[in-house]
Amino acid sequence: MRKWWRRSPESAGQCRHLGFSLIELLVVVAIIGILVGILLPAIQATREAARRGGCSNNLRQLGIALHHYHDKQRRFPPGAHFHDLERLASINWRVMILPQLEEAAVYGQISPGRDGGAGNWGANYLAINTYLCPSAPPPPDNQHVSKESHYMGVAGAGRANRRWALEQVSCGDVYIDGMFFPQSRTRFADIEDGSSHTVAIGERIYMLFDWMSGATWLGNPHTRVCMGKATNNVRYPINADVTRWGYYVGDRDAPAGAPGNILLNDLFFGSLHPGGAQFCFADASVHMVSDTMDFTILGDLATIAGGEVNRWEP
Repeated sequence: MRKWWRRSPESAGQCRHLGFSLIELLVVVAIIGILVGILLPAIQATREAARRGGCSNNLRQLGIALHHYHDKQRRFPPGAHFHDLERLASINWRVMILPQLEEAAVYGQISPGRDGGAGNWGANYLAINTYLCPSAPPPPDNQHVSKESHYMGVAGAGRANRRWALEQVSCGDVYIDGMFFPQSRTRFADIEDGSSHTVAIGERIYMLFDWMSGATWLGNPHTRVCMGKATNNVRYPINADVTRWGYYVGDRDAPAGAPGNILLNDLFFGSLHPGGAQFCFADASVHMVSDTMDFTILGDLATIAGGEVNRWEP
């Protein structure tokens, strides 16, 4: 027989209090929001630390590859070759160290020529992960789009008139007191300032180009040399403010009417890491260099034999 009973008043009151009130729910939501607000920056910082570590590892591999190249050739690779013919692009130091990065197959596919160019520029469509900083946006996943690099050679600071004085319209001067410039032949013995106090490679994220191209030239004697796709002068601070210094003369994304003062060879080093950019030094060590560094000291680091009393310590 089915039993019927009535709920006591005390029992009914207990049932009414089993749920949350609106105020309690709002308090819980507020607490969760506060916890998320506290944890999210920590998670983002952890992820950036991991990306920065990956970038540092890339630069370290590049430094070791440069040392292996030097061991074999008794000098570092040039910042870029010159093509025998004017206006034609040459290959750069990134192509020349591919065998030392265990990318011999890609190097063979490129087939570097004695004329300073490449037999096959199709490798430009391959992304070389070691040339990409994990903190920067990845190149388009499109096999018909040239891939870029976030790492550039350091040409120098142009001290004591150590430069090629060229046109000041598109590419600008070429500094030749650093490790990498067109046709450079730098050896360890040439780095008189000390390999631990000389920057060789740095990050650059403003204005990117394909990773294979080195330099082009015009005129005999040269009146224009464009090397900024592979190596750069140190003429502006790290992470330079384009609203203060001006935009690259070829920057199509610059605001209408904005000054275009920066020439190709002078594109500034910088990164998306907070506070500065990472550099590989000539001894293959990697350090974060602050974007608040005194610019004179940055220039000191960019020269190989400037004789400066270096005041920078990692």
